Amino acid sequence: MSWKNVVESGDLRETTPARVRRPRSLAGQFRFAYSVTTFAVLAAASGLLYWELVNLAMQEDEQDLSGKIAVVSRLLQDGAVTRERLKPEVEWEPAAQSFSPILVRVLLPDGRVPAETPGMSSVLPASAFAELRRTGRPSKGMTALRSSTGRPFCGLVATVSAGTNAYIIEAAIDRTGEEALFAGYRYWILIGLGSGLAACAFIGHSIARRGLRPLQQMAAAVQKVRSTTLNEELKLPELPAVVSTHAMAFQEIL
Repeated sequence: MSWKNVVESGDLRETTPARVRRPRSLAGQFRFAYSVTTFAVLAAASGLLYWELVNLAMQEDEQDLSGKIAVVSRLLQDGAVTRERLKPEVEWEPAAQSFSPILVRVLLPDGRVPAETPGMSSVLPASAFAELRRTGRPSKGMTALRSSTGRPFCGLVATVSAGTNAYIIEAAIDRTGEEALFAGYRYWILIGLGSGLAACAFIGHSIARRGLRPLQQMAAAVQKVRSTTLNEELKLPELPAVVSTHAMAFQEIL
């Protein structure tokens, strides 16, 4: 079929050259790999440090609560059933424990309260510890509690026998200060990770450019090779061992 017949028959199909996919930049791949790897290490280290900080704070809180309960239990076993004798341990000075104050309540089985930290009933009433008393979770450690206003606490409950009486000791530590500290720490972690990612990208780019510079120099020298200069030795600057090996092999081919 002639070209004229093809045009007249309308069988002419528009053809476009296949789109050639541009190869990815080697420097870009190095920069991406370095940035991702370094950022992952920074994120993992920051996460471990944060987890360790929270874990240590929780352990200290539990030790403080256990110590307070042990002191009150000893006083009860020694016969201190009056508010006056329990007051030094049950009540606290806001200025002395402003960061993580401990609230303590002593209950009788019938629900009477021989002693408690002033204001504890309005913050954490006895009903807030009902689940702890029912499930017996005090033996498994602290339990997170929330006041009616949303303030975070960790609570612990213990039962002590003093003579013919049984007492329930409810203790809670205020974690408002710690939560604020952790929030600030998380904020600075995010700031540090963001800055670290930018720094990793910049450093990775610099390392990739510096590492590929010998290859660029070799490529520039090879591009100068002509049919009339095949017998001439390539003029290359001092190259790293790996690149120099390839350059010598290319020279031997010429």
